[in-house]
Amino acid sequence: MKVYFMRHGESEYNVVKRINFNPKVEVGLTVKGKDQVKKVAMELFKLRFDAVYSSQFERAKESAKIMAEGRKLKVRGDVRLNEMKYGLEGESAEDYYSVRSDAESLSEFKLEGYESFLDVKSRVYDFLQGLRKKKYARVLVVAHEAVVQAARTLFNEFNDEEAFTTPIKNGQYFMFDM
Repeated sequence: MKVYFMRHGESEYNVVKRINFNPKVEVGLTVKGKDQVKKVAMELFKLRFDAVYSSQFERAKESAKIMAEGRKLKVRGDVRLNEMKYGLEGESAEDYYSVRSDAESLSEFKLEGYESFLDVKSRVYDFLQGLRKKKYARVLVVAHEAVVQAARTLFNEFNDEEAFTTPIKNGQYFMFDM
């Protein structure tokens, strides 16, 4: 099975560098974000996907719907693909980076009551274990930066610290063989 992990297109909060980890706070794609996803959709259009999965966030669902257009595939939501629960909802991403700047391990750092990168990695691992049981040839997963970073560690491209500090561009995707 080939699994494509893709980060959603540019969102309204990406532009203003704000944190959104609550799926009930609807943060959609910008025009640029929609264009980014349409470009990837054109690039991958000849590939036959058996399923398209998305997080529960508006920006990921919107991106997944663009990717699924013309494919007669329903986008399947999965909570395990949701954005990392950083804390500091609606606050500046700089505030989060500042708070974690003294952490011994970035991949283990978490604000009390929230998630670390390793927690996200565990969710993604669980998702992939369930996916292994399906008889798909090719799957598209549209999610968030930390989710794609976690996939890259699970497929041995990076260690946890490297993956969590290696940015994923909006609309960027990676293919993995399972």
